[in-house]
Amino acid sequence: MVLTFIWVLGSFPTLGMLVPAHASGASLGQWQLRNPMPTGADLLGVTYGSGMFVAVGDGGAIVTSPDGVNWTRCDSGSRITLHAVAYGNNTFVAVGFGDHDQIVTSPDGVTWTAHSLGYRTSLLSVAWGDHIFVAVGNGGHVITSPDGITWTDRVSGTTQSLDLNGVAYGGGTFTAVGTYNGVGGTLTSPDGVNWTYHMVGQNLLPVSVTWGDNEFVAVGWDGTISSSAGGPNWTKSSSGVTENLTGVAWGNHTFVAVAPVPPANGLGEIITSSNGRTWARQWKPGNGWPPTAVAYGGNIFVAVGEAGTILTSQDGTTWTSRGSGNGNRLRGVAYGNNTFVAVGDNGAVGDNSTILTSPDGTAWTSKNSGTSNDLWGVAYGNNTFVAVGDNGIILTSPDGTTWTSWSSGAYGNNFNGVAYGNNTFVAAGLFNTILTSPDGTNWTSRTLGTKNFLSGVACGNNTFVAVGMGGTILQSGSVGQLTMSNSTAETPRSTTLFSGVPSSYWAYNAVSNLVYGGCIAGYTDGAFMPDRAITRAEFVSVLAKALKLPDYNPSTSGFSDVSAGDWFYGSVESAVYAGLITGEGNGSFAPNKSLTREELAVILVSALGKENEASSKMNAQTGFADDASISSWARGFVDVATTNRILNGYPDKTFRPQGTATRAEACAMIESFLRLTAK
Repeated sequence: MVLTFIWVLGSFPTLGMLVPAHASGASLGQWQLRNPMPTGADLLGVTYGSGMFVAVGDGGAIVTSPDGVNWTRCDSGSRITLHAVAYGNNTFVAVGFGDHDQIVTSPDGVTWTAHSLGYRTSLLSVAWGDHIFVAVGNGGHVITSPDGITWTDRVSGTTQSLDLNGVAYGGGTFTAVGTYNGVGGTLTSPDGVNWTYHMVGQNLLPVSVTWGDNEFVAVGWDGTISSSAGGPNWTKSSSGVTENLTGVAWGNHTFVAVAPVPPANGLGEIITSSNGRTWARQWKPGNGWPPTAVAYGGNIFVAVGEAGTILTSQDGTTWTSRGSGNGNRLRGVAYGNNTFVAVGDNGAVGDNSTILTSPDGTAWTSKNSGTSNDLWGVAYGNNTFVAVGDNGIILTSPDGTTWTSWSSGAYGNNFNGVAYGNNTFVAAGLFNTILTSPDGTNWTSRTLGTKNFLSGVACGNNTFVAVGMGGTILQSGSVGQLTMSNSTAETPRSTTLFSGVPSSYWAYNAVSNLVYGGCIAGYTDGAFMPDRAITRAEFVSVLAKALKLPDYNPSTSGFSDVSAGDWFYGSVESAVYAGLITGEGNGSFAPNKSLTREELAVILVSALGKENEASSKMNAQTGFADDASISSWARGFVDVATTNRILNGYPDKTFRPQGTATRAEACAMIESFLRLTAK
């Protein structure tokens, strides 16, 4: 009988479940990808009960499956981030973090009810054992419930602010694991009520824990694995990997641990063990970062991705890593004229963007793009390669080697993708951006029925389809949307948005796109004031509109300085409800307080779902001249934000972490964030 493990990908995946031995599926060395979430919500936790898998994640997402293959989405009644789920007492219980309704329950996995604890907290894991649910979270928070509805706070037994990442039950004992200030710790309890704290030390920074084969097994940062029969004594084992292990599960006499979020060295892992001590690698996704684009030609698939990753496959199943000779992020690939062309980012400010060519997908040669603008997509048609990217850049080449730049006429627009079909090139990008061209040289902007952010476009069966944020799908031939034959030329945007933001202004494109998308506006006197400090209320208002967060307008606010009559009320409450930002910790939100650059890094990296990657980099050296000035609590977030180009440094190689963020800088950061999440 073969076991199926369900691997849940997300910002902080947990695999603290026992999978039934009767589930059918592939062997541990043969993994198959299933995508239950076409809308792209990150799934963070999974469990099995009553003949059903239940997975939970961002925005209150819940999906269910009887077999791990076919999935159905359910309404949780909540929009918070659901981080973990457990089954017991004929009830599913999911926990998470946000403004309200931190716990949702269901008798069948289909119909869910949200319950409020009456206060804000972050719950990261939940387990069932000995007739009781135990949920744990940040600050050593432990609560228990017999039914998942009525909860009681417990004294965790630690004087440290231990962030509890996981909890499991076995052998008559609950064990919770977590970290505090770079030191690992565990809590144990015979009943979920009375807890004892044990310091593990710096050799294990545990993230997830499970019970199996009469012992607890905990996994954590840097590939650390330890086991314990219960209590203060843990034995460290060698995992054979250095990636951050973020989930572990036991089933069918096997432990499975995963490192699904690729860290800096670019590897993800699945490792297995029959005893919790001796581990073997089972799967590595292509020996590189996850691919972001794929093309087929010359009887071979070529996929490209982060850190110069290039993979090839003859059948789409077995992949081989190829040396690109380039460490930059690759965003697009196309095949034509017996040549593959891959395009991507520049390596540093002032460098040219990346263009690589190959006759067979194996040997690659770097070409001169002639532009420093990042390239996001490439297509081939009419004997021409067309590459598109930032700042409305469009390049064409007959052979992939010699490239010519053309004016798109798209003021302030960035392109995310390009496709060819029906004797036409179509480029798609930010807010309502569609351009068409018969030859890649002469372009016409088209008017659409949406201002949503478009992330890509493709052509097939004589039909163009463009997709974007908020589930946007535009199809050629539909009324008012992407109609190639009937669409009208769009009047170019004005080259002067507001006084103080001419087309030559460094953040003109970002400001233009967010203004055009209805995310931000100027002041009543016609000024934008790009260099004015942005407040917390202004920033969450822009971010909430950019992300198209669902409205959340409670009758009263949980903050002493936010009231229903405030212009920012709905945006603040929606952003807090979605878990994007919290208050000041004293009952206030401080809406008129300015934000520092390092605070913005924390907000945007958290919204991106990379909190745990940031936590693993709290000792990272950013390379900025003022690196020592970055606050310890923000260091990892600044590293992740700058690596992903959400934030950038200044020409003098400083980051200025305590510097006040301006309205223009905030626009640039949010635009970069949107493009990253869309791709």
